[in-house]
Amino acid sequence: MSDTCYCDYGEPSDVYCVKTVKAIKPHKCYECHKEIQPGEVYEHVSSLYDGCWTVSKTCPRCLDARNYITAHAPCFCWMHGSLLDDAKDTVNQYGQESAGFYIGAMKRVLRA
Repeated sequence: MSDTCYCDYGEPSDVYCVKTVKAIKPHKCYECHKEIQPGEVYEHVSSLYDGCWTVSKTCPRCLDARNYITAHAPCFCWMHGSLLDDAKDTVNQYGQESAGFYIGAMKRVLRA
């Protein structure tokens, strides 16, 4: 993220723990709501915000979209639960500057 990037999603979580794990049973992706299959590697986030614990599980397809956009966009602000909408907004904002970025990012967002 560049120095000119500012994300205004309020206060950060009191606790934010990220793990990469391999599924041994089916789970639901917090972003796209598709099933994470046994054997797939996914991101498991436990966070404490305003006294409430939340667990977010993100599938490999959503992670691929997030990682691609983070690597190629000057500023990508996203929040758990709205990753794909935030991704589409960022692609629309920066996509006119590079057709390659637009195509690569939208391909990953649509796959998710």
